[in-house]
Amino acid sequence: MELASSSSIFASSSSNDVPDHSITRVTKILISMSDDLDDKTLFKATEKLVTAEWREAFMAFTPDRRLGWIKYLTRSS
Repeated sequence: MELASSSSIFASSSSNDVPDHSITRVTKILISMSDDLDDKTLFKATEKLVTAEWREAFMAFTPDRRLGWIKYLTRSS
């Protein structure tokens, strides 16, 4: 009986419950923003977004805020 309960827990978890912060998805979004980003900014943003926490933060922003955030992160010091 306990085994059945355990398996039902796993069955109720679906991949739809997990947010997609994959590097592939984030890169596709960055590419879709390429009209607003020059190549240097795009590539610098990609370097930042290799880290899962950065990708999660990026995905949490609204699309218009993503652009501002990327420009902020990749500005010249």
